[in-house]
Amino acid sequence: MNSFPSIAVAACTLFLGSAAWSQPADPKLPHACDVITDEDAQHVLGKGARLFRSGANCNIQLEDNKFLTLGIIEARIDFASDQQWAATKRSMLMMYSLMNSRMSARQVSGLGDDAYATSPATLFSKSVSLTLSIKKGNAKASVSGLYSDFETREEIIRYVGERLVAGM
Repeated sequence: MNSFPSIAVAACTLFLGSAAWSQPADPKLPHACDVITDEDAQHVLGKGARLFRSGANCNIQLEDNKFLTLGIIEARIDFASDQQWAATKRSMLMMYSLMNSRMSARQVSGLGDDAYATSPATLFSKSVSLTLSIKKGNAKASVSGLYSDFETREEIIRYVGERLVAGM
């Protein structure tokens, strides 16, 4: 069986998806660290959690987490036209459906104008990343996280997404 067509489709969708979001952020949009607070960080990760700016990203991590490997959540707000959002969402959902044994994607209700979540599957651990993408008006908020407490991971990512949508 030739897997080249599947690989080519996945590569194209990754390229198209990343190209759609590679444009500079709208200067009228807030930085994610201006929307969420240290109190929000402590709400999701506990005492000692803080916000750290890293370019256009806002990272939530424990203050003593020097290697950025446990409990890190990354949030970002970017410009997104309706066409960019539709193309990226379509390519991401298609890619995840093509690789359904390894990845999952689903629509999320109650956030912004439109939202979906994507997550790779793993055979070895329940600690996998989750990315929540939310469209509101001309903006896209992204919240990604690798969080060791699998049972509360979606709740934490959604909480940060709700805070971002409220401030956009």
